[in-house]
Amino acid sequence: MSTGPDQLKLVSNFQRWKPWLIGTAVVVITALLVHTLREFLAELSYADLVAAIRATDKTSLLYAVLATGVSFLALTGYDASSLRYVGAQVGYRVAAETSFIAYALGNTVGLGVLTGGAVRMRLYGAAGVEAGTISRAIAFNALAFMLGISVVGAAALSWGASSVAPALHLPPWLLRLCAALVLLGALTSVIALYYYLMVARQVYIADPADTRRLTVAPALGLALAICVIGTLVIGIYPRPWVALGEQAAVALRPSPSPQTVRAISGP
Repeated sequence: MSTGPDQLKLVSNFQRWKPWLIGTAVVVITALLVHTLREFLAELSYADLVAAIRATDKTSLLYAVLATGVSFLALTGYDASSLRYVGAQVGYRVAAETSFIAYALGNTVGLGVLTGGAVRMRLYGAAGVEAGTISRAIAFNALAFMLGISVVGAAALSWGASSVAPALHLPPWLLRLCAALVLLGALTSVIALYYYLMVARQVYIADPADTRRLTVAPALGLALAICVIGTLVIGIYPRPWVALGEQAAVALRPSPSPQTVRAISGP
């Protein structure tokens, strides 16, 4: 694929303006973070926070720390599975370190796809993974995380429906029904995405098993062309075909028997 002068000029201009664009993005994000932090701190009392921590028993704090560690350990599985899906050869240690930093930064700063994605782009790039492969891994990671948090949230809602119902002014059975529907939808989505992503992986990522050019017999090519043309014609201008179908349905509908006609019309 040849690169024209306009494309080269566009790339050159982008490279020249890239530091300014990055600097502007950093300033805007920093301003948003400062504004959000000020709004958050205005509603938070440091003394109340310290008092709440001191009022919590040490066993609960220990369980919280252990749960956080287990959570971050589980989150490394997202990066490991996404790298395996895109075919990147990265060791688990690198994936675990990158995952920990990306999720810690994303959960603290916000804008997880942007902040965590930047971390993954930098660290996986240093490990020798191409930018396009990292982008596909980030997309897979975000999709998997969305499904995972949906399942966990629905399970928690089903478990604690009685506690949440008064705040939402809804009956617990309705919340459990919604949670069950979310879990069912997540399950079907996982099954569908598995087959879809496997097809996408074979088409766009995996190396072809057979590099020979596909040959199509003339009769098969003619049949495919007729099918494509027929689909386009019927889809663009369906009215005469619908009318033809209605006429065929009327012609195939059996006529009522004389006994049925006399029963309907009466004596």
